[in-house]
Amino acid sequence: MMKCGMTVIWGLLEESGIDILIGELYKGATHRAVLSVAHFNKSLRAIKLIFTALHILLHNEFVQSLPTTLIDQFEQCMNKMPSNFTNVDDNQQWYAYVLDFLSNAKLKNVFDRWIDESCEKNLKFRFWTFVLLDLITPLIKLYTALRTSNFSARNAAVCDLAELFFSTNHRQYARLTARHLSDLRVCSQQYFDYLSKSFAVSRSNRNFSTIALDQTIEVTINKMGKGHGGITGRCSTDLIDVWSESYAFRSMLSTITSELAGVESASNSIESHIECSSSRMSSDHVDLQIILNKLVDEKLFSLDTDNVTQLFTLFHTNLIKLGAVALKGYIHDRLVNCTTSLSQTLHASSLLHIHNNDSYDSTASNMNKRLKSKSKLDLKKIDAEIRRILLLAQYRSIDLVSVFGHEFCSAPISLCSLEDSSLLNQQSKSKDTFDFLKEKFPVAILTHMPPRNQQQALVIDGSSLLHFYPRAESNVFQYSIYLLTEHIIPLFNDYSRIDIIFGSSKSQDVKTFIKRHDAKSSTQTKYDKILRNYLLPTGKAYQNFVVSNRSRLAAAIVECWKEKDAIQKLPPKAILVMAGPNETAMKLEKDEQPIDMLELESNHVETDSRLILHVDQLIQNGFFNIVVKSIDSDVIILCIYYAYLPGLEKLVVDATLPKKSLKIIDCTYIHNELIDNFGVNPVLLLIVYALSGCDTCSFTRNISKRTFMQTLFEAPRDFTDLENLTVLPINRSDISAVEKLYVRCFSSGRRRRQSTCIVSSSGTISHLNQLNQKNVSINELRSLMAMAAFKKNATSIATSLPPTHDSLFYHCLRVSRQVAIWLQATNGYIGYPSSEESGFQISDGRAQIQWKSKLAFPNDRQLSSRGKHKGKCTRCVCILNQLPCTIFCQCPMDCSNRKTSETATPNVQTMPKPATSADRPMRVSTFSSTLFDYEYSDEEISDESSTSIDNVPVADMNDVDDSVPELYFYYAIRLN
Repeated sequence: MMKCGMTVIWGLLEESGIDILIGELYKGATHRAVLSVAHFNKSLRAIKLIFTALHILLHNEFVQSLPTTLIDQFEQCMNKMPSNFTNVDDNQQWYAYVLDFLSNAKLKNVFDRWIDESCEKNLKFRFWTFVLLDLITPLIKLYTALRTSNFSARNAAVCDLAELFFSTNHRQYARLTARHLSDLRVCSQQYFDYLSKSFAVSRSNRNFSTIALDQTIEVTINKMGKGHGGITGRCSTDLIDVWSESYAFRSMLSTITSELAGVESASNSIESHIECSSSRMSSDHVDLQIILNKLVDEKLFSLDTDNVTQLFTLFHTNLIKLGAVALKGYIHDRLVNCTTSLSQTLHASSLLHIHNNDSYDSTASNMNKRLKSKSKLDLKKIDAEIRRILLLAQYRSIDLVSVFGHEFCSAPISLCSLEDSSLLNQQSKSKDTFDFLKEKFPVAILTHMPPRNQQQALVIDGSSLLHFYPRAESNVFQYSIYLLTEHIIPLFNDYSRIDIIFGSSKSQDVKTFIKRHDAKSSTQTKYDKILRNYLLPTGKAYQNFVVSNRSRLAAAIVECWKEKDAIQKLPPKAILVMAGPNETAMKLEKDEQPIDMLELESNHVETDSRLILHVDQLIQNGFFNIVVKSIDSDVIILCIYYAYLPGLEKLVVDATLPKKSLKIIDCTYIHNELIDNFGVNPVLLLIVYALSGCDTCSFTRNISKRTFMQTLFEAPRDFTDLENLTVLPINRSDISAVEKLYVRCFSSGRRRRQSTCIVSSSGTISHLNQLNQKNVSINELRSLMAMAAFKKNATSIATSLPPTHDSLFYHCLRVSRQVAIWLQATNGYIGYPSSEESGFQISDGRAQIQWKSKLAFPNDRQLSSRGKHKGKCTRCVCILNQLPCTIFCQCPMDCSNRKTSETATPNVQTMPKPATSADRPMRVSTFSSTLFDYEYSDEEISDESSTSIDNVPVADMNDVDDSVPELYFYYAIRLN
């Protein structure tokens, strides 16, 4: 039970910082054994040290809140402590005196009231008192009760632990403790007295030396009688006899020997307990001091701050209450009233761990929010619906252009992540961008720095510095000095000024809609603040730490660089400017105090735009040759656009990866070539780059950034209207050039997935080329691509389609917002457009992507295919809604309503195109909604598709799943 209790404690404190703190005492395998309770004694010792340290800190804070007179009296009482620890009588007499003093002063009542009041005022205090009093104390109480053979205290501790077992889903011990406590309540007084005397064994007269009966057996049994699985691990009769005949006599022999030798007795107790030995006490004192030194700066029980900061985070305070309710319900339902079988499954309690602190709210009553579950799209069902609609179009006059103006799901498949539809689709960004620039501007891609005629300045993306791993056992201050001396100061040989820019803490919030920054995919604790003496992890753990705490670590590094020891390491006359992660900027020079640079204060959230602000300020300070060091392709495109800044002679981006060959991009040359040789306005390149995908805008499935930019370069004059996206707010008529760009990208031969591309059919190519000249709409393109994929019997149709006009508009809203931010990069304070008017919405207090405004499915009565009436079609759904029967109906082959429809199959490839999407009327169903439901089940599809069609044998139409492939394949052949 104690082992399970320790497992609960370490499990709940995982990633709270306590596990790292224990790493100061134990290393490597021993550290892991302590946290997994593989080493019982060391794990128990670690918990006792944490318990003692927390009590010292709590009592120290409490004493400071007491009146001065009471503190003086308490100090006088403590000064009477005996100096001779071997005199047991004096020690007990002084201890009784202390208890009398505390009782008379009623400090217990004052202490309890102070605890309650502080918990109401301060969240951090409430968390750490929970850890100390509700989490660790029950285990210590059980340990003390066993050592002192106190049966009542032992039962009380077991009751407290039982609540923890229930709330933390340790089901076996939850059942065991519940049954045991229930049995104690109903057992006879004689049996209760017997248990109270036999639950623990005392092998000597030494105080605090009683141990539990099961532990006594465990430590005294013959090793020959134990196997890998304990006593039951070996079933040999001989070994069982050895065990049963030896353990009791070994215990008895040890006791008799001790008595005969007179080592200890009631009159000469020498307190020889191992935990009281001089070596153990010295070791405990050293380790306790290490823990206290680490925890003092955390101010765990201080009321100064209300946040659980640094290493420690928010925790759900209802854990014990939930466990108590579960324990009471288990005993009442299964053991008292017996309304529930004991063998029935014990369901898990709602438990949220510390590393999920940013995913839920904690209140005094309940858990308001659960962890957000991923929303996956059912592509199989979506494809089945598309195929069903295309088949219906062979029997009815359905406007497929209007129908395919809907996405058939909650989010556009071409723009959202297939793993989680609440996230943006992400594809290759840096490689596609660099490869395109290398193809179009080979002269601008260098493997060496261009020659320098005058002083240069270097602007560094601070996030690239955090890619360097800290050395083992390094804290934040040591890591910051390592970065300064090894990776920054050597650069002053080539540059007289270096600016380092870190992204804002809000940057993480902006990027929460992409997978690598999504809170749901992160299991690393997010800290409110990181102190200079925080010990950094290494390897993969460091990567995870940086992903979740980039801005906090950057803020800690900046504070370390502002210290005198760091400033003195700078070369003479060298200027180091630090900006971010807050709005301020600081200039450092050797032998000088840090100076605030008011001209560089800004509210920029993203690093890429703030880099441009520093470039502009450097030009004003006489630096006309500037190098920007960043591996972000967003920065490269921004530098190409802003290479026109007055006075700037050369703007170069160093995109070299660590330990890789130099990758230098001459942005000034590319900017000039765009205008002179390609006739491309740089702002169009900026817009197309955002349209093709970035950290705040979706990538388009199957279309690479390279394809988007190549399409722009082929006919830049056709896309001049893209500049409409630079003027906020935009309307639906402003995205006509965007629609044209998407149509050309999807109708080109440069798509990512050629297997599902519509260009694989020569007939479709020629048809698209004709429509391309007529400026085909994107909704019409969707219908044509769906029909082409249907004819080919493609595995998936939905994933190959472009977005609808509706969802493309909301994508353009997000793009327009991002472009507006980039165009303000030279301003210190950016006027950020409202997110709610830029393709986002607020739901349940959380920002979410607004994908579309139309319904997922069209509300068109002609799409009804629910004819289940067998016999003559006089009262079926099709007749009632004045629709012809289809292949999905179960009517006979000679149905007059079906024959009429089959004699006039429409040509779905010559669909008329409405004038504009705005003028296109919405079809509204006029028939009863109970006759048709899009939320069909698998069984319904199979039933409705099992009738023979034309000359297709009935046997061939059996066992039809969601996609009904045999049926679709047959009609795809007919369509061709």
